[in-house]
Amino acid sequence: MEERKNSEIRRPKVFISYSWKPEKDKDKVKEIVDRLIEDSGVIVTIDIYDLKPGDDKIDFMEKMVKDKNIDKVLVFCNKEYAEKADSREGGVGTESMIISQEVYETTTQSKFIPVILTKDENGELRLPIFMKSRIYFDLSDTNTFEDQYHELENFLYNKSSNEKPKLGEIPKYILENNPIQRKVHHKLERFINAVTEGKNNLPILIDDYLDYMLNELKCMIIEDDTREIPFDEKINDKIITTKPIRNNFLEFFEWMIKIKEDLYIDILRKNIEKWSELIFLENSYYNKNNTKRCSQHYKFFFKEIFLYMICIALKNDKFDLVSDILNYNYWIIDSTDRHSYADYTFLQNYMKLIDETRRDRLLNEGGTNWLSLGNTMIYERVDYNNIKQEDIKEIDILLYYISALNTKNIWFPYLVMYGQNEISYMKRAESKIYFEKIKKIFDVKSKDELIKKIENTPEREKRRYDHNYMINDIEYGLNIEKLSTI
Repeated sequence: MEERKNSEIRRPKVFISYSWKPEKDKDKVKEIVDRLIEDSGVIVTIDIYDLKPGDDKIDFMEKMVKDKNIDKVLVFCNKEYAEKADSREGGVGTESMIISQEVYETTTQSKFIPVILTKDENGELRLPIFMKSRIYFDLSDTNTFEDQYHELENFLYNKSSNEKPKLGEIPKYILENNPIQRKVHHKLERFINAVTEGKNNLPILIDDYLDYMLNELKCMIIEDDTREIPFDEKINDKIITTKPIRNNFLEFFEWMIKIKEDLYIDILRKNIEKWSELIFLENSYYNKNNTKRCSQHYKFFFKEIFLYMICIALKNDKFDLVSDILNYNYWIIDSTDRHSYADYTFLQNYMKLIDETRRDRLLNEGGTNWLSLGNTMIYERVDYNNIKQEDIKEIDILLYYISALNTKNIWFPYLVMYGQNEISYMKRAESKIYFEKIKKIFDVKSKDELIKKIENTPEREKRRYDHNYMINDIEYGLNIEKLSTI
């Protein structure tokens, strides 16, 4: 097999141009040539091996330089080579005249490659005039010799270490001519670059990105119009268009949580508070122009990205962040400009036009009688990076348990309609070390405190029963018996 692979790769053919002076440089050239032949499998032509007594030196040089079977001419440069080439002295001078003519006249100039053998007494590169503007390989420094040699080796085999990537697909926001997605994408790229480069303006960029995304979402408000399209269809169309925005935001979130939490947590929580402006938009059903409004696509979108946020944070062991998001009272605003405090459960809202109106209409057209069409849509469009449907379902159930322990309202785990397995995070929490990390998302300091919270939880939440949604009781679901035992 290895022999067949070797036979499929064409061996490069190389001619060596160099100076015989000084002797130590001549010896270095021979060492490099021997390594190219023996270690790298390169077919090398050089006078010390290929020029025989009685051969014409000038004819030999000219044939090698002009031979179309020679892939590359490596010009080993030192002070002596540069001086003789520029003054046209000796064999180097004759050879360089031939090479320079080819360099200036041929269209395949990449055939002639300078290789720095040594530098002069001042540490300066010495290249012939006709090669001064050319990209070179530097084998003069022992510290970088190996890297440069392997770069040269790859180059001769047309295997660049900096290989140009394959041409990708045209971005969807270009094809769709969507200026919103394009601008959000550019803001994401700017933020990623700032994180990578360790810039000091990260909070400003975070605030700018989140505000811009929110303002663009506001442009997706659905209002009554004269089109004879079912209202639920308009909602469904808007939900479909949010997917690229979702993915862009999640990539932003993944990059944001790489930096210190204190740089972004206040900005993030304030932005989550602003989500309420869109979530509760339809609570006053008419705007000042007496036009119907709808926010159910916003309810869908913000619930969906919240599930992903918690999932991504937990996958990255960001337990402090999850605690700071879940155990916080948000100052939200409704459609009548009234403020109130609310826990994270304000992000879960019944989507009547999806779960009833659209479900019933599709059912009449031969569709499925979904338990919750909105949550089915969240589940079925799970396709972001390495996140699986089971991951999002786990988070939905975990948010229910945490709400039962810590909040006034309940986050109902609709995705349990797809069944409930053990929660992987709670299985891992059988480890004492892992439990010490994850306990903070329950806002407790010990296992005993968590057990006490469960004991004080209303019975209907500890063992909630619904024949459509089979939810494990909280002790079993949170793996209480085995927590922190290993």
